[in-house]
Amino acid sequence: MRALTVDSALEAGGWDPRCATVLEVRTGADIGLALIDPNGDGSQLYLDTYTRAAEGDWVASFSGSAGDEGEWWTVTAVACWGHAEPGQAVEVEYLGDRVQVRANAAGWWLFGAPPADDDTVPRRT
Repeated sequence: MRALTVDSALEAGGWDPRCATVLEVRTGADIGLALIDPNGDGSQLYLDTYTRAAEGDWVASFSGSAGDEGEWWTVTAVACWGHAEPGQAVEVEYLGDRVQVRANAAGWWLFGAPPADDDTVPRRT
């Protein structure tokens, strides 16, 4: 069973590792998420979702334009992401629960979970 890493996110998502940069990766409950800068210049961001295949590899399931911060719902995952001070704890609320995610060394943070219904997305509090 492979971990979803910077390299495996680029490979599964079909991104060119010579230009694309993975800003943050999160996994849990057989879903994975990666926030990706496809050109490495900060002008565009994409959020990719992944599901775990039977053999344990990660398979890209959806990719879409993300922007610097936001909330997202797909049939495989919900997500909330943004930028903060490096190491800062960011509080996210989803389905009545509040959880903290920590911004990485570059300041990017990402929360993900399985979707509960059609219109519930996590929100930064």
